[in-house]
This record gives sequence, C-alpha cells and structure tokens, in this order.
Amino acid sequence: MLGVFKSSLTMTPLEYPEIKKQALLLVKEARLADSSIVRFFWFPDAEQVRLLELSSDLLPASGDEVEPVFFRPAPEHGMPALSGVAMIREDEYGSINPPTEWGTWDQAVDLTGETEK
Repeated sequence: MLGVFKSSLTMTPLEYPEIKKQALLLVKEARLADSSIVRFFWFPDAEQVRLLELSSDLLPASGDEVEPVFFRPAPEHGMPALSGVAMIREDEYGSINPPTEWGTWDQAVDLTGETEK
C-alpha cells in the first residue's frame, strides 16, 4: 500500500516532533552564541528546520523578503535535517516577508518562550 503524501503546509507541528526538537537545539545554541537575538520563529516543515531570528544588532534588510542560509544535516550532533536560518532586525518583524516557500508570519511558531525554560 502506498503512503499518503501530506504537504508541509497542511501538517501541524505535532506531526514532526524531530524537526521541532532540532529547531529548539539550534535556538538554544544561538542564545548562547549571540545575546542580541531576541526572538525565534519556527516555520514548521516536515523535512527541514526553518528558523527566522530577530536581532537587535543588525543592519536593515535590503529587500522585502529575507534570504536564509542553509546548513547540512549533522546527525552526529543531533541535527538530522537540513537547517535554514534567516535573521532580520527586531523592528522589521511583520514588515519583511519570510522566504516565500516558508509560508507567512501567521504560520510561524514563536519558540522564544520555549527556549527560556
């Protein structure tokens, strides 16, 4: 029997806990490395981590859509999925669009509070 393919846009974050676990690990590491990052938004996807970080210490964005940087999977470090990370200034939240393939701000999950536990 063939499996049913579900688009990542129709799945809920609870359907891919390993991706969220990796996202939280990246958030934890970013907090330790850079205190200017004030908020973390995860754009749930079944196959890759998609994080958008808000920083108080960046130059203004040059366009209306942020460009992520991607990192290869590193299973030996607890990161089995591809990771995309983008950063914008804190005051650009809501006015700069996430990458088109990530979805909209309404689909983002704020992980900031979860990482402060």
